[in-house]
Amino acid sequence: MTVNTRVVLFAATVVVSLSAAAVAVAVTSCTRGPSDALVALGNDPMASFTPAGAELTDTYESDSGSSLGIRHSATLRRTFTFPDGDASSALPGVAELAEREGWTVKSVTDSAVLANRDGGRSLAVVAEGPTLSVTLTG
Repeated sequence: MTVNTRVVLFAATVVVSLSAAAVAVAVTSCTRGPSDALVALGNDPMASFTPAGAELTDTYESDSGSSLGIRHSATLRRTFTFPDGDASSALPGVAELAEREGWTVKSVTDSAVLANRDGGRSLAVVAEGPTLSVTLTG
């Protein structure tokens, strides 16, 4: 059986070209800065406050974009732990702060504060035991 050199060279060229294209896409995706939406969320005072008596234990950011043709919003979440075990005690103060900072508070319960703001941004603050999660989406 003889190997056709042209076929081998063509196949190698295709593989190298596809690999180079994949690397270029990966590098471009990784090196672009955060979107305006994520920057706006990060600049919001609700993204930088720390409730009294709480310790910041986690921060999560996800930029806006699309995946498989489905658009998704930017998300910024900060998670706090209360050593005394009662994160829900912070919710009334969080609701007051949100209103002072221009958010429209829609709901305050024993375990959550929900609010929205201009530009389609939303705020969800959820207390569960000693954990308080502050999530901004926009």
